[in-house]
Amino acid sequence: MPKFKLNGQEVEYKDGELVIEAAARAGTPIPHYCYHPDLSSPANCRMCLVEMEGAPKLIPSCQWPCNEKMSIHTDTPKVQEAQADVMEYLLVNHPLDCPICDQAGECKLQQYAYLFGPSQSSMEEPKVQLEKRKVLGPHVVLDQERCISCTRCVRFLEEVTQTRELAMSHRGHHSCVDAADGKELTAKGYSGNVVDMCPVGALTNRDFRFHARVWYLQAQDSTCTMCSRGCNTTVDWRGERKKRAEIKRSRARRNPAVNASWICDEGRYGYQQAAAEGRPTEVAGADDLDGAWLAAAGLLQGGSVGLLVSGSETCEELAALKGLATSADAKAVLVCPDFEDGDEDGILRRKDKAANRAGARRLGFGSDPKALKDCKVLLAVDADLRPDAGLSADEVGAAKGAKLVALVAHRRAWAGGAAVLLPLANGYEKEGTILNFEGVLQRVARAVPAPGDARDGLRHAAGLAEAAGLDAIAVDAAAHLACLAADGGPFAGLDPARLDRWGARVPEGGEVEYLEEPPALFTSAPHSYAEGEYLPFKHVTTPPPAVHVAAGAPSRIMLRDDHAGRGIER
Repeated sequence: MPKFKLNGQEVEYKDGELVIEAAARAGTPIPHYCYHPDLSSPANCRMCLVEMEGAPKLIPSCQWPCNEKMSIHTDTPKVQEAQADVMEYLLVNHPLDCPICDQAGECKLQQYAYLFGPSQSSMEEPKVQLEKRKVLGPHVVLDQERCISCTRCVRFLEEVTQTRELAMSHRGHHSCVDAADGKELTAKGYSGNVVDMCPVGALTNRDFRFHARVWYLQAQDSTCTMCSRGCNTTVDWRGERKKRAEIKRSRARRNPAVNASWICDEGRYGYQQAAAEGRPTEVAGADDLDGAWLAAAGLLQGGSVGLLVSGSETCEELAALKGLATSADAKAVLVCPDFEDGDEDGILRRKDKAANRAGARRLGFGSDPKALKDCKVLLAVDADLRPDAGLSADEVGAAKGAKLVALVAHRRAWAGGAAVLLPLANGYEKEGTILNFEGVLQRVARAVPAPGDARDGLRHAAGLAEAAGLDAIAVDAAAHLACLAADGGPFAGLDPARLDRWGARVPEGGEVEYLEEPPALFTSAPHSYAEGEYLPFKHVTTPPPAVHVAAGAPSRIMLRDDHAGRGIER
């Protein structure tokens, strides 16, 4: 790969890569506001200015592609002065809303003000007052006084959804984002993304607004299970996992190979449906969970077993349930019906709402529900029993003499006629992997515990096998994935240890391709310190006595977690 110089060090770059991107990949993030890796680069915030040897003035690193002749400096006095000037300019009319702003704690304006801004402003004029708490649509609220005119949201609505519901309004220091021609912000069902990409607190989520401070939240990287795309997400929750923790929000997590930086509103707010009142949390057909397993095990021993799944179960759950069914009946019928009941928009959303139908096919599940009609016992796992799926509830009910054992995570009308009902954990409450429609295998991670008697498919399969005296089934998802990745398995050649948070492309009979982690464009990770002199603080009058710095440390660094975000100078 070709190289250029960054702060005196040679750094590799890819053809066409921008300076800001190559620097981030080299571990030297450059501060920025308007730049976004999945949008165009207008270079209007001027925060990413860097010094290039031989250039008469500073250049915007978000617009300049790398070349072998350039030598870039990101921390010279000239660059620092420009950064301080930009920060002072942005803060001239910014309101002092930090104590009540939802963005506090993850606001790039706060963090950059400490890192790169001046210690005090030279402006004495009163701040411009604009409209606050303006409802733009069902999910988003706008505070115009906080807007720094980075235009990320405007570009997203122009370039991705092409709906153009927001635009820049007015000029000069009155310039801000506003609804274009009074349009309601829906963005074809992608409106929540403008909140994710807003670097300040101008655009906030109506569902999350004033619900929790971000420093009280725990974050869990996972994968959306609302359709066959499998978008990467981060689920934020509050509480203790041993008790009933509560999900507060779900955000898009960047994965260029799957969902870029976006998720649809259906996936973003899917946790509300998962936590809705009325979902099954207690067993039916027995007094307790152990009794329900015994009752269902007795039915499974009747032979002629059919297993009907929805396609939203993890690969590990499917493997465990398949093992249970074939252990009870060597000729068990395995079915995951093919049907599409959603909308497809050409952005992310898929018609197929089953997150792991491709995984079910890889594990040997058929697609014809009519193959189940002669089964005497039907184990139905959160499936849709309806005519357009090829099999209605009546066709598997008492009229056909089949005994129904239902594992459901959501309310299903047909489950009321089940001989035994076992509540199932949903996609936010279990561990495992799913295979999307493009053959990318990704991890699903548990954010909160399942309520009441609800368990994931692994635990139910293991409990049923033990109660029926069948072959033991492991409850550890990692053990099932190792078997699936073994020679001759559906994911042969996969190294589970390398799957990580980004997934892997696992073609049938082909070489596994592990997806790369995208570079961190911004980081607040603290540096480590050796024993030495105390740090003089630029923005804090009394330095904490435990903080030290080693000789030769960089001029601008970050403190430990307990003081992260405060900019200091040697």
